[in-house]
Amino acid sequence: MAKKNNAALANTEAVNGRANKAAEIEKKRLELKKEIENLMVQYAKATGDRKYAKRKHRVGQAPNDWKAAETLNLK
Repeated sequence: MAKKNNAALANTEAVNGRANKAAEIEKKRLELKKEIENLMVQYAKATGDRKYAKRKHRVGQAPNDWKAAETLNLK
């Protein structure tokens, strides 16, 4: 049985296109998350209830938030 060249498959236009689209969507999601966090802070100030403004990690720095491949040093 012949081995498949997985490296060649990973560099196809279709795979790169999907990866770029996913990265673009994740960036938009983080921008929306930042907007929501700003609204939560404003709401907390307006109501006097500080629990709406508290967050353990900054937006984009949480363990489950998406990070660009350039920032991860995957070499």
